[in-house]
Amino acid sequence: MNKKSIKNIYYYWLDWNFTAKIISTLLNVSFWSIAVLMVVHYVINVNQITEHVGAQLVTLGDQTVLRTADRVSEAVKVLETLAKTPLIIDTIKEANMNRADWTPEEIALQDKAWIDKDPSLARTVQEITANQVSAYLIDFRKNNLQGLKFLSRMEEA
Repeated sequence: MNKKSIKNIYYYWLDWNFTAKIISTLLNVSFWSIAVLMVVHYVINVNQITEHVGAQLVTLGDQTVLRTADRVSEAVKVLETLAKTPLIIDTIKEANMNRADWTPEEIALQDKAWIDKDPSLARTVQEITANQVSAYLIDFRKNNLQGLKFLSRMEEA
């Protein structure tokens, strides 16, 4: 708007009678007061909602961490029980004594052959899968599958 049109509106308003001027002024003041109050109310509501949602997300995150910590703790207890099993301890000690003279290079070659499913290890694989400890571990895994699944998902993440 230019100055001339504002002047025209002002002069037009001056021609009104006194009651119309008071009513128009009151309406104008009321409209702008309501508009300002609405804007202030909107800003306050947005801030309150943001704080509330933020607090809810923090609470949800804390609960998730606590549940996860509980599950990890349970899985650790299961694995500690497995590690303290006398059958497994004795078998590991025997295997360590039988392979005490192996060099790191021999161990690395054996690991690579195992990963690659080298046919030359067929006899070793058969001995391992047929022994009592393997049967125990398979049974242990079946009985404790939930905790172990949780751990494997943790490793993938």
